[in-house]
Amino acid sequence: MIRRFLVVLACVLAAANARADLADDLKKNAESVKRAKALWTQGTLPANLNLDAEISALTRIIDDGKMNAAGRTVAQYYRGDANLLVNAARVNANRPVNVDAAREALADYDRVIKQGKDIPDWGVDVANAAYYAGWIAQRYLNSVPLAYSYWETWGTPAV
Repeated sequence: MIRRFLVVLACVLAAANARADLADDLKKNAESVKRAKALWTQGTLPANLNLDAEISALTRIIDDGKMNAAGRTVAQYYRGDANLLVNAARVNANRPVNVDAAREALADYDRVIKQGKDIPDWGVDVANAAYYAGWIAQRYLNSVPLAYSYWETWGTPAV
C-alpha cells in the first residue's frame, strides 16, 4: 500500500515539475518575442533577427497538448507575433516576404481571436491580435479586403 502511494506521489510530482518546466519555457519564449516586438515598435528591429528557436519552442508547447486553453492561446499569440516580426525584419532588410510565415501568423492570430479572451497577465489582447492580423494581410499578403475584415470587426486596439 505504501509502495503504491509512493509511486502515485512520484508520478504527481513528476507531472507538476513537467508543467512548471512548460510554463517556464512559455514565459522565456514569450519574453524573448516581447523584447523583439519592443525593438520593432521603437524602429530598431535588427535586420538579421532570428526567432527560429522561439517559434520552434512555442510550436512544441502548442503541439504537446499539455497546456490548458489559456496556455495554448498565449503560445499562439506569441508565435503569431514572432512570425510577424520575421517578416518585419525581412522587409527592413529589403528581402522578400516569407509568405508561409505570414500565413502561419494569421492562423495563430485567428485562433486567438476565436478563443476571444484577453489574458492580461501575459499581455495577450484579442483586439491587438486582430490589428496585427490585418497588418499582415495588408502588408505581407497584399489583401486589403482581408485586412479591413479584421479591423472592422475589432476596431482600433490600444497598441
